[in-house]
Amino acid sequence: MRIRCLPALLVLAGCAGAVEGPVTGPAPRGDLPFLLSPLAGYPLAAGAEGERRLVAAHAALVDRGDDATARQTAAALLARDPGLHPATVLLAQIDLVDRDYQSALDRLGRVVGELPGYTAALVVRGRAAEAIGDVALAFESFRAAADGSIVARERAEELRPRALEIVSNRVEDALRRNRPDAAAAALERLTAWAPDATPTLRAAQRVAAARGDQAAELAAVRTLSGRFPADRELRIRRSDLELEAGEPGAGLRILQELAAAEPDDPELAERLERAKFRWRLVLLPEPVREQAKLPELTRGDFASVLYWLFPSVRYGRAGGGRIANDVFDHPSREAIVRVVNLGLMSVDPALHRFEPGRALTRLAAIESLLRLLASSEPRLACLRDGGAGGGSAESLCGDAVRCRLIDEIGECLPSAPVSGAAAVEMCRRALEQLGVR
Repeated sequence: MRIRCLPALLVLAGCAGAVEGPVTGPAPRGDLPFLLSPLAGYPLAAGAEGERRLVAAHAALVDRGDDATARQTAAALLARDPGLHPATVLLAQIDLVDRDYQSALDRLGRVVGELPGYTAALVVRGRAAEAIGDVALAFESFRAAADGSIVARERAEELRPRALEIVSNRVEDALRRNRPDAAAAALERLTAWAPDATPTLRAAQRVAAARGDQAAELAAVRTLSGRFPADRELRIRRSDLELEAGEPGAGLRILQELAAAEPDDPELAERLERAKFRWRLVLLPEPVREQAKLPELTRGDFASVLYWLFPSVRYGRAGGGRIANDVFDHPSREAIVRVVNLGLMSVDPALHRFEPGRALTRLAAIESLLRLLASSEPRLACLRDGGAGGGSAESLCGDAVRCRLIDEIGECLPSAPVSGAAAVEMCRRALEQLGVR
């Protein structure tokens, strides 16, 4: 028996639930600016028929809210050509209208990967990413679409400060977690977005410092210190980096200005003395200046540093008779022979080998410097245990602290390697104890 729904109440209560029809009305007003034609910015050709059907389906979605027709059209086009990007973008636009943001992002991953400048896809991805709180992805998407879309340009401009902050925080977090690759990837993203922005420069400084890349850190710090001339810590850091990897004269001038402004600051006074010493290194031969920058010194490197920094080594009266048969062709042969015959560094007595290429240990450097201090007249009061006669690692480290070669016993680290900067600083302190400035 056929049931006819004639009375109005029956039509409302019964038949309306049984009859399916398209949803009428335009897409939600807030999404409309982000629902560009799926062909907007598409760098390929969809064919005349495909383009006609896509334009009609998009109009159905945007003008009437007819997502069923739009979905049917997209599905039919993809059945014929699974790689038709605009049809996938149309489906992502339907997801956006339906508030299924993650589905929209999932669909668009491949599309944007294959066509990174595709405006319509980028704008939908930006809107969906922003809706789920992924500000960085939203900004990245809108920024990439800014040339082809006013709304994308406006959203990119608004999201930019927050996106830079978020990704620079990711750099900091990755460095705290000892994940240098993640920090570098986040920095690469910042650099692509805004290479001269302050958050990018600060992140670049932190990543470079973590890597020990003084040149890269100095480049960032130079710009930052120019941007924030009143930042005392930045100026101090720049002076350190200029002295070690840049222009020593610039580093010295910075510290002179700071010390003149704060004459009672003992830390600045100490830094200034170090800077003056580093400045004098400019007068040394190029190979020695390069050794002072090495991350790890060899025994041959250290012999050269001692020879050029200590007048008593270069011009002092040396004993004779000690032979090192593995240094005759070494570029620092003269320096090695001198420090060996002064008894500052050892030679294997049986094999007569100095081993100039072997890594210098921190304890060996300390022992050589203590032997230099022990040659002073009158004897230095700080030398109680080691001195010229050597001694245990514990006694040598104790003398090193008392003679201010190092600040505390924890810095002794007997078997650790020695950088050129660390060796030069210990030499500076030893020269200060000897009254040589």
